[in-house]
Amino acid sequence: MPSMYKRMLRRMYYRLWKLPQLSFFHYRRIRRISRSKHAQVVFLVTNLPMWRGDGLLQLLIKDQRFCCHVIAYPISNYTPEETCRNQEVLFRHFEDIDVDYVDATNKDGMKKALELADQADLIFYPQPYGNMYGNRFDNKYHRRQLLCYIPYSFFIFTDQWTANTALHNQAWRIFAESEFHRCEAQRIAHNRGANVVVVGDPFADLFLHPVNKEVWKPQEKAKKRLIWAPHFSVLPNMPLHRNSFLWLCDVMLDIAGQYKDVLQIAFKPHPRLRSVLSSMPEWGQERTDQYFNKWAEISNGQYESGEYIDLFLQSDAMIHDCGAFTVEYLFTGKPVMFATEDIQSEMEMLNGIGREAIAQYYIGTTRDDVIRFIEQVVLQGNDSKQEGRQSFVDRHLTPPNHKTVAQNMYDNLVESLQL
Repeated sequence: MPSMYKRMLRRMYYRLWKLPQLSFFHYRRIRRISRSKHAQVVFLVTNLPMWRGDGLLQLLIKDQRFCCHVIAYPISNYTPEETCRNQEVLFRHFEDIDVDYVDATNKDGMKKALELADQADLIFYPQPYGNMYGNRFDNKYHRRQLLCYIPYSFFIFTDQWTANTALHNQAWRIFAESEFHRCEAQRIAHNRGANVVVVGDPFADLFLHPVNKEVWKPQEKAKKRLIWAPHFSVLPNMPLHRNSFLWLCDVMLDIAGQYKDVLQIAFKPHPRLRSVLSSMPEWGQERTDQYFNKWAEISNGQYESGEYIDLFLQSDAMIHDCGAFTVEYLFTGKPVMFATEDIQSEMEMLNGIGREAIAQYYIGTTRDDVIRFIEQVVLQGNDSKQEGRQSFVDRHLTPPNHKTVAQNMYDNLVESLQL
């Protein structure tokens, strides 16, 4: 059966049967919460770079009407090495902000986590994709609870996977990053985006209230600070195939050496890049480890794998090909380059707001483009795109209601739950 007809049948199934059933479940749950004036809330957290709930979590913890639990649970397709590194970063983060968490990677932790999820009134998911959380955590097992989703990125793509997954339609509340995304949900989702509320991108709060902890390696004198953040999709058969790492990996090390007196570089790869490279015959575990270690060892370089707000704010510029960073780095107001050998193909994949964001970028398709960006824009300060970046932030990234994004989410929850 052609996919168009399958989508039509699925849309009818949702609108005629699934959504009315979910509405009834949501009504009963909200009535129970409203009467008791209390709600059990569970936050699933899979990795720190995709976690957007700190601000809301802190507000809910201060309100005695909410009892919050954090479950640290890695995505099911992580390798054991990725899981170990990921959990260490997560645990350290929640310990730093004095928030208790449940480690769901061991038997006892998993048992407790499942009990908490089963007893919860609200469950916050960090990603909307199915089969990422194992049998009992997946959203299809929690139809009678109020499921919420805070997008882990400011999406510059619009497709079924960004706006019309089972969670997009089943969720009680989706806290969208902009009015553009709400309109896209109305156009694509089976439920016509009825569960979408525009609150802004949680990243806005992080940049307004940064920790301001020094994260760059000390240097003997002041240098310009450049972030290089390559995506993991280096294999031809991967969705959103981007291979800038493969043609830039040696170039960036050469640049670090050539400009070591005036430039320092933070290597900030996608969390999955290391495992992808390790699985490639031409790279393998040993070469991959050597490459990553090299960035940690050179005097004007560093390898970054965790939280990156302060890294962004304390930087002077960035080069990357990651979808999530395309809008996020614009919050800083700093110059940025998108590295790709085929910018036309990239633009064709983007939605309207994504194309507008990329228009504020310098584009690097060759080694010479990258060096020119570093010399003229980063080192000499000849930044012709500064006003365009600020205009984009003012028009698309300023949270509504003259409030923080976390406050917008909190207010919506309190009002919707009739507390």
